[in-house]
Amino acid sequence: MGGRDSCAAARSPSNVIFRNSVAQSGARIDAITSGRGLTAAASRPLRVVMVSDWHAKYVTPLARAMADHGADVRVVTRNHDLEFGGEKGEVEPGTMARWVAEQLDGRADHLQLPGRVRDASAVPALLRLHQMLRRPRPDALHFQDSAAQDVRLLAAANIRPRRYAVTIHDVVQHPGDTVRGRRTAAVRRQLIANAGLLFVHSGVLRDALIEKERPSAPVVVIPHGTAPADPRPLPPEPSLLFFGRVSRYKGIDVLLDAMPHLWEKVPEARLVIAGGGELPSHLGVEDPRVTVLNQHIPEADVPGLFAAARCVVLPYLEASQSGVGARAKGYGRPLVVTRVGALPDLVAE
Repeated sequence: MGGRDSCAAARSPSNVIFRNSVAQSGARIDAITSGRGLTAAASRPLRVVMVSDWHAKYVTPLARAMADHGADVRVVTRNHDLEFGGEKGEVEPGTMARWVAEQLDGRADHLQLPGRVRDASAVPALLRLHQMLRRPRPDALHFQDSAAQDVRLLAAANIRPRRYAVTIHDVVQHPGDTVRGRRTAAVRRQLIANAGLLFVHSGVLRDALIEKERPSAPVVVIPHGTAPADPRPLPPEPSLLFFGRVSRYKGIDVLLDAMPHLWEKVPEARLVIAGGGELPSHLGVEDPRVTVLNQHIPEADVPGLFAAARCVVLPYLEASQSGVGARAKGYGRPLVVTRVGALPDLVAE
């Protein structure tokens, strides 16, 4: 990451994350300015501050796309690299900041909050960030639900009831994920309860959110953006790709159980499992036709993985929606999914 090729990829219209974000950015601006959220003065661009803890790979291209739609956007995150493999020391410090800068390409500002939640030494930085976000005051605050993990982000953004929007990525936690602490869970509930506008990515999530949280704010469904595909030719070899964070609910053991049935008919078929996380103990990973890349996958390597696959598989046992599925469609790759959550919305049949 961080070289000339990375910058070129960030600016290129073939960048799938960016093109997919363009497909949903206009809808978000329309929702914010339609009376459900805050309205900007007609004489100037809409000022939007986007706040998240995780989800940098989601927020950054969306912010750039909103800027390209004419909004004045600032992105606020913590300064950790955990989303980029930093928790296992797989990347150099500052990887996230460099990637965000490359993706934004000068179209939006990136402001970072240093330190941990209880780090007293970061208080001066918190106060400076608070002042910076007040000058000029934004028309709209747009939080990802991950912001609830660090209350300092909420304080820095000068959060006020009914004057912000939240994107809810998962209504309930997936089986096997780290259980939220009581404090984080309480902050998240209040973040949702006091929002003026809520975004979700599917009707399934909307119904689940309304049933669980009973929010007073409108819940707007904006599907994961899927721009027209710009696919590379399918590879000659039959090959499947499982891509993304490895977790129990994603059903890798089910996929490995199914591979012998596929190999009976297509013995030369190959499977690539690419993503960090704890793999299940399964004899299938020992088969020479299975390639395991059990690590964080640098963004520069992602296009090649999708290009080498004839099909992307989402064998999830439980799901809300899938950014991986939208990304696969952006690369023009067919999908095989289980009938859970909103995954069936990704396929025609």
